[in-house]
Amino acid sequence: MTTKNSAYMHALGVASSVLAIRIGALHLLTARERVLSGHMAQEQDKKHWMGSILKIILGCVEGTNLGGPAFIERCERTAKGAAENEPFFLIMAAVGASSVPTELGVTLIQTFAVARCAHTLSYLLGEKINTTFRTVSFVTGLACTFGMAGLVLTSSNKPTSS
Repeated sequence: MTTKNSAYMHALGVASSVLAIRIGALHLLTARERVLSGHMAQEQDKKHWMGSILKIILGCVEGTNLGGPAFIERCERTAKGAAENEPFFLIMAAVGASSVPTELGVTLIQTFAVARCAHTLSYLLGEKINTTFRTVSFVTGLACTFGMAGLVLTSSNKPTSS
């Protein structure tokens, strides 16, 4: 890896790590809410022997749920949105490592990660936050995706035929 790309690759690694931790935390929040509210994904989960252990691990204390089924649905929609948006951006960013201008690429990667984390937070807060914030964070991430796509598609390092 050249010095030119080390900042880019570092930004990509940090963004990927932050997004992975965020989605893992989102799944744990979903599981916690399911255990607290009793709204399990599968009927047999209500009778699982690990239920008591999960309550301890997930910090389930009666009265500390975050909204029951409505919160679970927001968590699931957030995870679905992440699966629909983030892999494409991260793959494009990885592919563009050798051709995308470093400063612009780093800015797009960092902005995308912040926008996606902000979108998750705004989605989970639901009605407690203005939908404008959620919309702006989504559009910002989408703009970064389009920007990265444009950079990759117009890069000067196109393959040559042998």
